Amino acid sequence: MKLLWKRKYFFMSCLFIIWISFFDSNSLLMYYQYNKIYNQMLLHQSYLKKKIAKEKYLTKKIFDNIRQKSSSSHINK
Repeated sequence: MKLLWKRKYFFMSCLFIIWISFFDSNSLLMYYQYNKIYNQMLLHQSYLKKKIAKEKYLTKKIFDNIRQKSSSSHINK
């Protein structure tokens, strides 16, 4: 009887592990996929932040050049 009871717990534990690993909506496979997507999004976010910083720098540089040209044209008149 004890052996049968121990097998029952072992069998149920195995089923539980299989269920959690593959069939549950929050399975380990889904966790791995979500984690992979999250890491890709973080990389993309850092790329976009660098691109935004570069565009801000270029925009500031263009406006500074426009200001210098406009101020020099006022002085020359």
